[in-house]
Amino acid sequence: MKRHYFYKNNKAQENMKYLGDIIDFQLHALFSEDAISNRTGRKFKNFKYFDQIKIILNPKSDGIYNVKYDSGSDGSSGHFARSLGELKKTYEEDGFKMISEREYFRLRELAVRLIFKHINFLKITDSPERRFFVLDGGSRYFYDYALISISIKENIKNYPPTSFLFCSEKNLPVPSVRVDEEYRIFLNNSGTKSNSFEIQSSHFNPYYDSFKEFEKSSLYKQSDKKTIEIKDFQFQRIKRIFIEGMLEVSSLDISSLIKKQNYTIRVFD
Repeated sequence: MKRHYFYKNNKAQENMKYLGDIIDFQLHALFSEDAISNRTGRKFKNFKYFDQIKIILNPKSDGIYNVKYDSGSDGSSGHFARSLGELKKTYEEDGFKMISEREYFRLRELAVRLIFKHINFLKITDSPERRFFVLDGGSRYFYDYALISISIKENIKNYPPTSFLFCSEKNLPVPSVRVDEEYRIFLNNSGTKSNSFEIQSSHFNPYYDSFKEFEKSSLYKQSDKKTIEIKDFQFQRIKRIFIEGMLEVSSLDISSLIKKQNYTIRVFD
């Protein structure tokens, strides 16, 4: 099967310049299959993702990162393009450029190194109250968890005293809850090869006016997961397990995609 690789450098994002020298890029990899329309008999290409990585981090500062990783040769999600020309055009319009397989794996190796070098560097310096939560949605077939740490402190965004006093006098909300770390992990335990994880530091998460507001948020309350409050040492232990699991699935095996396609997909449209 043919494989197609794309790279995008997002270095010109104005809204993140306050974070310093940010590394910000995306990698997408897709494979194509021969397909045929059941209705018209028309032949076309069917594209599926087998690797997507989005990485934002500051290599010179501690605890600034936003990573999204979704990988697996099972190709669980597809692209709407029906020809290679249409695929290229769509990606070019989105600011991506097509690269070689060799260059893709070089950039991917760099991304993985950066991720696991920097995600452990969170430092809390303002002595707030800390609370920790795990959201459990796993089963015997997959691990589906979220891990969240928050800080609670009056005026946690450190508004100037005059601004804080003004808000208090006018009964205006002032954030008191900060989401310090958020880990989301989905790892298959059933023989399939699709895995994903997301990691975000406080710079990319919302603030909340109170703990009650945080409890109502989609970060804390999810219909498919049970939220459990845990201790700091439990959080650190689970985080280590998460990171080990992420590291274990971070390599990309394309052996199943190298072989020639010996089937045709019929699309019932």
